[in-house]
Amino acid sequence: MLSCVLVARPARAREQLLDAAEELLLARGYAATPLEDVRERAGVSKGAIFYHFDTKEALADAALRRFFERLESEARNAVAASGAVTATARLFAYIDAVAALTKTPALARGCLLGMVTMECIEACPPLADTAARGFAQWRGGLAELIEHAASEQELEVDADGLADAFLAAVEGGLLLDRQTRGSRAVEAAIAHFRNYMAMALEVGKGTVA
Repeated sequence: MLSCVLVARPARAREQLLDAAEELLLARGYAATPLEDVRERAGVSKGAIFYHFDTKEALADAALRRFFERLESEARNAVAASGAVTATARLFAYIDAVAALTKTPALARGCLLGMVTMECIEACPPLADTAARGFAQWRGGLAELIEHAASEQELEVDADGLADAFLAAVEGGLLLDRQTRGSRAVEAAIAHFRNYMAMALEVGKGTVA
């Protein structure tokens, strides 16, 4: 029993630190988030933070990776739970899943990938590189869903370009919502993308620009 407690406590402390880092990074940005503030928000000892992370960059990198992995997992689980059988149904289930996530803590506060990209592309390139890999994985997975749906409908589409358009809709909408404090621009942007895809995939044979 004692060994279980000793293992569990560091694990909890790590998750508390990542939770606090994510919250503060989204609220303030990387430069304005000192390690001490993260430690205080997490409610852990000073030793705990350096037990898990050597630097602020390492902590931010771990928070960024966890953010994307959790987002991807939640969207994937939502698609599975939808019971979608066809490739086209899976695509729309995915779009709907992301729209739903923008109303939950997963994305309602903003996207950590976008925040890090905007702030760190020059200030901290390694973090920006981690965000870029997250975006590339996101784009690639969505492009594959689009490609499969289009193939099912006997269509030729620019799957990569459409995936980029979806990411732009999500990131731009979240940014506008943050600036206007809840106008739900992201909801409208995703709905427009969904409507476009619905029209495109109902066209029949041909090429969608």
